[in-house]
Amino acid sequence: YYEALDTEQYALMQNEIRKLSEKYGIEYKNYLNDGRFVIEDFQDSSHLSTKGAEKFTDVIRDEIVRKYVK
Repeated sequence: YYEALDTEQYALMQNEIRKLSEKYGIEYKNYLNDGRFVIEDFQDSSHLSTKGAEKFTDVIRDEIVRKYVK
């Protein structure tokens, strides 16, 4: 999926996300090309498998929830 992206459109989207993130003071995390995920973590080109969803849940818990929820 990542390799087939329209790079120009992706760059435009990332720029808009960056602007929104700065405007509203929110952190943006992009997991699109995250090396922790392997092909077996995906059900198809853009959807996580059960195993991948469990892994992503752990990532969210570790990187986001634990950071903001005490």
